[in-house]
Amino acid sequence: MLLIGATIPSGAEPAGLDVQLAFDIPAQDIDLALKAYATITGLQILYEPAVTMGRRSMPVNGAMTPEAALSVLLAGSGLVGRRTDVDAVVVVAGAPPSVDVVDAVFLGALQAGILRGLCRDERTRPGAYRVAVQVWLTRNGTIRRTTLLGSTGEARRDAALLRALDTVVVGHVPAYAAERPLTMTINPGMPGSGAACGQ
Repeated sequence: MLLIGATIPSGAEPAGLDVQLAFDIPAQDIDLALKAYATITGLQILYEPAVTMGRRSMPVNGAMTPEAALSVLLAGSGLVGRRTDVDAVVVVAGAPPSVDVVDAVFLGALQAGILRGLCRDERTRPGAYRVAVQVWLTRNGTIRRTTLLGSTGEARRDAALLRALDTVVVGHVPAYAAERPLTMTINPGMPGSGAACGQ
């Protein structure tokens, strides 16, 4: 049975799908992050407490739509959010991808291509920042569009990231992954900006 994990403040209006709101939610226990998200968006968040237990959220910073913010908040947690009504979102454990859908060659090529792009610039090398991004790939393996879902904390690095990702080419793009947003997070790795770049 789904329980109300966070409710909208009295008199608050739920945010529209395309409205951008200002988010400043730190990484924390997911149930606390969802309550903060509900306060900002005016949405009801429904979930079973057992589902969120022991899980941590990603930080959500900057102006974005409620849908994009929820995607960032839940990234890497194993949970997904589904808008069920104008003012309600259900958060559940994400089903593991079907073996027929997961393409190890594509995922490897995507990761390698993005890492190559980021390693070309000192400012964008992984290791010192965390950010979530969405990319849209064409069928021929180029990135058609890139969006940062938040900020790395430095405007110049944000701009450099967008430029770096625009140069990425992925050799193998299956039909299901083309022309649709793919969300991923760039996380701090081992100490030292060159660790992920083989330096």
